[in-house]
Amino acid sequence: MQHNVYQLVYTKVPPGESPWNIMDFHTVFYPVDVISGGDVNDIEKMIHKPQVDGFKEKFTVFFKEISGKNYLAVLYIIDLPDDRDVFGRGGLFLCHGFLFPPELWMEAQTPLALFDLVENYVFTGLEVLLDSEMVDKSKGSIRPICIGNYSQSKMNWPPLSDRFKLKMVFYLFKAARGYHELPNLILYGCSDDVSGLLDELFFYIPDELKVNLGWDSAFDGGTLYNYPLKIVGFYEERPYGGEQILVDLSTGKIDYPSALNHLFHPESAYEKWLESCNEPLSKEDIEAAYRLSLLLEGEEKVPIGDFMPILRSFAKVNIGLVESLFNEKFLDTFGLEVRGVSPEVMLEFIIEGVSSSSIVKTVESLVIDNSLTGEDVYLPPEIISRSKILDIIQRIWRVQDVSDEFEALEPEEQCDIIIYLIKTGIILNYDMWEDFEGNDLLREWIDLIELSGKTDHDSLEVNSEDYTVNGEVTENDGVKFIYSSEKSDGPFEKIRGLLETFLGLFR
Repeated sequence: MQHNVYQLVYTKVPPGESPWNIMDFHTVFYPVDVISGGDVNDIEKMIHKPQVDGFKEKFTVFFKEISGKNYLAVLYIIDLPDDRDVFGRGGLFLCHGFLFPPELWMEAQTPLALFDLVENYVFTGLEVLLDSEMVDKSKGSIRPICIGNYSQSKMNWPPLSDRFKLKMVFYLFKAARGYHELPNLILYGCSDDVSGLLDELFFYIPDELKVNLGWDSAFDGGTLYNYPLKIVGFYEERPYGGEQILVDLSTGKIDYPSALNHLFHPESAYEKWLESCNEPLSKEDIEAAYRLSLLLEGEEKVPIGDFMPILRSFAKVNIGLVESLFNEKFLDTFGLEVRGVSPEVMLEFIIEGVSSSSIVKTVESLVIDNSLTGEDVYLPPEIISRSKILDIIQRIWRVQDVSDEFEALEPEEQCDIIIYLIKTGIILNYDMWEDFEGNDLLREWIDLIELSGKTDHDSLEVNSEDYTVNGEVTENDGVKFIYSSEKSDGPFEKIRGLLETFLGLFR
């Protein structure tokens, strides 16, 4: 797919060369069929040439909505020390702006990574500009730069172990989320260092929020009272106006009053996750973590499919919030509270509810391990439809025939059902199991239990050559059985291993 990168040029040209008959600085060329005069005025407000000796070039980066789409604007401003106006005066400069559509900037790792695509098109002087075949002097228009399929290398970025950079990202994140009356962030350092740092840190800001940010890498001597951007750099003459936070790039020191301490520390679930990360991050990780953060904050629902890689780390670092939301939702859904569920399973249930793939096994274990009945737990139809074991257990509660369904289970699943029947004592109600006469596994169990009534427990033989059994009983709102067993073959070692424990309870 082809993408158009729109261009505009702001400078001062000789009389007669301006399509708009303007002698002072103005936007000489822009895509007149794409952006309006109001858009041009908005962009011009972002253009500032530092009035200091030695200025050569700088970047100003921000986002501009045009016709309902957020474009990334990269303004490359250069000094023109050898050019003179009609009166022989110097001080000329040229701003060559590029507008990248979201289809491009969302693919890029950082904003300035896209500048490589257009760097060869930059106008380096007035003569080059006015001789270019890309401009239409009669209309004041300029052709777009056509970019083919663009896909930047999906390299992973390092975790933010640098405390200084982490604090800066916390400020950027809060600024992007629309915190009101945030102080201006003033970065002391050369233009390249300012842009280099901010370009790097923009990677850690989700795309949805990037559009609310921007920076000017050299705003020396400028006034911030009416300037649209709140993040600016300077090297010789500090900008003035408004409340300011000074950042010294050479020392990594951020000077702010204690009342603003919260701006540089994690508050949201996303920020806490970012602070805890110790593995390389992809752009997809950033987007996924932000969406999960919105979910925990109750702002929106998100599908889980794209977020599995970071589920464990995100849930672990936000365990308090995750556990609270899980308990509330689980109680509403199943009518009881539960403990001991892993953080990632809790978060998956928060996201997908009863559609969660892991919650079925969790509920199966909960019912079997804790000998729950229909009086203890509610099983939604969505869970029953996805669990053969829970379907059979619920039908047993209702005293319905489950012989066919039981026979269709895998041997290990039959074992789980029988364990449940033993632990609840239901298996002792033989009248319910006339339909199971033909089931060898269940019949064997009934025979063993009947045998236990005629035999001392200590003398009961359970094929000791084939089994090694270790049983333990612990209290956990009832009886909880922990067991381990080994058998040379067959699926029934779990049940045989439990026999020694249960016979004593049911005699």
